[in-house]
Amino acid sequence: MKLSILGQNDHSKLDELYLLIAHQKVQSDDEAAELLYDADSSLPAYQKLRSKLKGRLVDMLFLVDTEEDINDDATLAYKAAWRYLSAANLMLSKGAINISVKYAEKALELGLAFEHIDLVLQVSKLLRGIYSTYLFDEEQFTEYNTLYQEYEEVSELEARVEKAYEDVVILSVKAVSNSEEIARRGEQIFKELEPILSHHNHFSLHRYIRFLQVTYLLNMQAYEETIVASQAAIDFMRTKKMNLRSTLTGLLSHQLVCHTQLKNYEAGKAKLEECEREIGDFYGRSFFKVQELGLMLFLHSGHYQDAYELTRATLSNKSLLRQDAYTQESWTIFQAYIHYLIYLDKVKAAENDEVFNRFRLGRFLNEVPVFSKDKRGKNIPILVMQILFNIAMERYDQTFDRIEAIGKYASRYIKRDEHFRSNCFIKMLLQIPIAGFQRRAAEKYAQKYLDKLTEAPLEVANQPYEIEIIPYEDLWQLAVASLS
Repeated sequence: MKLSILGQNDHSKLDELYLLIAHQKVQSDDEAAELLYDADSSLPAYQKLRSKLKGRLVDMLFLVDTEEDINDDATLAYKAAWRYLSAANLMLSKGAINISVKYAEKALELGLAFEHIDLVLQVSKLLRGIYSTYLFDEEQFTEYNTLYQEYEEVSELEARVEKAYEDVVILSVKAVSNSEEIARRGEQIFKELEPILSHHNHFSLHRYIRFLQVTYLLNMQAYEETIVASQAAIDFMRTKKMNLRSTLTGLLSHQLVCHTQLKNYEAGKAKLEECEREIGDFYGRSFFKVQELGLMLFLHSGHYQDAYELTRATLSNKSLLRQDAYTQESWTIFQAYIHYLIYLDKVKAAENDEVFNRFRLGRFLNEVPVFSKDKRGKNIPILVMQILFNIAMERYDQTFDRIEAIGKYASRYIKRDEHFRSNCFIKMLLQIPIAGFQRRAAEKYAQKYLDKLTEAPLEVANQPYEIEIIPYEDLWQLAVASLS
C-alpha cells in the first residue's frame, strides 16, 4: 500500500483544496469551487473532490502521533486512548499478543485517569479475554473481569442519565414546549437520579445530573437557586485533575444568565470575564454562546457601546462561519439590534466599519422571519426590531404591514402565560399606529400595558431569557423617542 501525504503534490486538485483550507484562504465551499473550477460548489467534480478529501483526512487521523503532550486535556486523552485500543486490536489480530497487551494497558491508563467509562469497559473486556484465552493468567483475568463488571454497571447508569438529560433538553427546541414543561419534567427526573450523586464519583454521571438540575431551575426562573446549584457543580468539577473547559464554561454561562436576569450586572461582568478566561483562544460553540450572553449583559445594563464593540469583534471572527445555522442566525439578529442603536445615535460606530457597513438593512426589514424551527419564540425579537426600525425611519406603511404580521404571529405562537411580557409589549406597539404615530398619544394609549409589563419584571417573568435582547421597557423608550 502506497502512503501519500497531503500537501506534497502541487499539481493535484486534492492537494490544492487541502492547502486552501489548511492556510485559511477560503471560508466556504463556494469560494473553493470558484478558485479550483471557476464554478459554484454544486459542480459534481467539486463534490467528488470534497468527499475524497474528507475520506483522506479521516484516514490520516490514525497517523497522528499518540505521544503528543496530553497534560490535562481530556479530549486529547480520549483520542489517544482509542488509537491505542485500535492498535491493541490490530496487534491481537496479527498474533502479537504481548504488544497488544502493551497498547491496551496504555489505553486503560488514560481511560481510568480521564474517566472515560465506555473506553475502560472496552479495554477491560479486551484484556480479560487475552488473559483467559491466550496468556492463561487467572489472577490477571480476575482483575480485569472485576474492573469490567464495575464499569458495566457504571456504563448502564451513564446511558440512563444521559438519555434522561437529553429527554429534557430536547424539549427546549420544540416550539410547542414551554419553560414550565421543561422545569416540571426536569425536576421530576432530577429527583429520581439525585441519589446517584452520593454513590458515584464519576465525572460523566455528575455532569449530566448536575446540568439537569441547573436546566430545570433555570427554566423555573429560580435564578438564585440556579447560581447555587451551578457553583456546587463547578466546585465538584474542579476536584477533577483534567481540563473540563466546555463543562465549566457551560456552568459559568448559566450563572452569567442568572446575574443578568437579576440585574446583578457587576457580578455578571465578573462571570463573563471568568468564562472568557476558561475558554481562552478556543473559538468553538462555547465561545459564541459566551459572547451572546456577554452581549445580553451589556444591552440589559445599558452599556450599548460595549455591546457594539463585542458584536463587531464577534462578527469579524472567521470561526462564526463554521458554526451551526442557529448560531449564525442569532448573530444576524444581534447585528440588527446594534444597527438600530447606531441609527438612533446611541452608539458611535468606528470609522470605516466594514462589519456594520455590510449589514443589509433593506433585506432585513422586508424579509418574513423564518428562524430555524422558531426555537421558543425566537422570531419575536425579529418582528419587534422590524417594527422599531420602520418607526424610526418613518416608514409608516411598512410599519402597518409588520404590525399585522406580528399580530398574526402572536395569535399563533405566543402563549399568554409564557410570553406575558412579549404580549404586553406587542400590544404597546399596536397603539402607535392607533395614535397616528404621535408620541404623547401613543404613550397615553400604551400606559395600561406598560403598567402590566412593570408588574411582571424580567427577573420573575416566565419566558425564555433569549427573547428580550434589550428589555422591553428600554425598547419602548427608544421607540417613543422616535415619534414626533
